[in-house]
Amino acid sequence: MLKKENLEKYKNKHYLSPKECAEIAGVFPTTVIYWIKAKGLKNYKTPGGHYKIKKDDLISFIQGKNLKKVIKETEKLNILLIEDDELLANSIKEGLKDKYNIEIILSYQEALNKISSKYNLILLDINLKDGNGLDIAEKIMNNTETAKIPVIIISAVNRSEVIEKGLMLALDFIKKPFSIKELEIRLQKLLNNLFYE
Repeated sequence: MLKKENLEKYKNKHYLSPKECAEIAGVFPTTVIYWIKAKGLKNYKTPGGHYKIKKDDLISFIQGKNLKKVIKETEKLNILLIEDDELLANSIKEGLKDKYNIEIILSYQEALNKISSKYNLILLDINLKDGNGLDIAEKIMNNTETAKIPVIIISAVNRSEVIEKGLMLALDFIKKPFSIKELEIRLQKLLNNLFYE
């Protein structure tokens, strides 16, 4: 997983951004953020709130940990979809049923009661009729049982401050409207880095 040619590229840098770490590790920058939030990759925050990672800490992390929970290609990941638009939720489930086991939750309150470590991934809308999805993302991250579950936000929200907060709490932010094919491709790319050998 350690890309030596990219490590050489940053040989004179002691602190790296998530993007630079991603180049060295051969993963997406969002995966590095996930390592920081859920896997214990040591990091520092600049006064502007940006992550910085010591190069030595990144190398130790990559070499010393089994970063992937290995899933066989024949197994389906369990995805929890929290989305109050029932038509959209059913379209996503139908469109992805060949690759993933998807359970739908249509309300904020039900989501709070059902989230558990049995899920490999959570797809989460922000604007739920009975609550704010960002609150759910925060609860997931702050609960030791669920903190390691990657969360991907799906939302039509355009406000930059909401998107930024979402990206601090989740692995990725997918803007509505999107096609099922686009969602499938983005999920595959992200999940290949997290779960599959």
